[in-house]
Amino acid sequence: MLPKQYRCDVCQGTVYQMHVKLNKVEQRRGPSLRDKALKEFEYLEAIEDVCVNSLSGYAIKGVDGKSMISGPGLPADSKGGIMGGGGKWPNRFRMFCQELVGEMGEDELYETYRTSSTRSKFFEAICFETTKDCANESLSERLPSLNTDEEKDAGSSPASQSESKKKKKKKRKKRGNKKKKSEL
Repeated sequence: MLPKQYRCDVCQGTVYQMHVKLNKVEQRRGPSLRDKALKEFEYLEAIEDVCVNSLSGYAIKGVDGKSMISGPGLPADSKGGIMGGGGKWPNRFRMFCQELVGEMGEDELYETYRTSSTRSKFFEAICFETTKDCANESLSERLPSLNTDEEKDAGSSPASQSESKKKKKKKRKKRGNKKKKSEL
């Protein structure tokens, strides 16, 4: 059983890992395919892989006299403290992940990923709006831990990739217009 006070952390860690994995699978494809949706079997395998293999790096950490869950994408990850071994937490994360997939379904999870322009928006859509596991938390306090490597991933979700392509296209068009003017 997952203690209620940790549900938001578990949701955040799980969603973080899903975003990382789906992004990785999309980036492995050639540049011409990155804007296109993954095939169903690709995102099914990616999501299953997260639930089975990607959630073992989370455990309880003592920070300033409080017990917090620590691991990639969580606020306590960057704080100093003593971290205990995984114990029950990897299984709790796996169970939560499987519940999330059972409630939403892989298709809806992937569609939410595709329409979210950043990892933060994906987290907000799942943990604040869908499961409401973080409804009593401050979004602004949780975002910095999600964005630790968001800069590297900027443009990684399909929604932000198309925005980035539009900007590049505009720049090329402007350069082309400047060249034409200078040739006249």
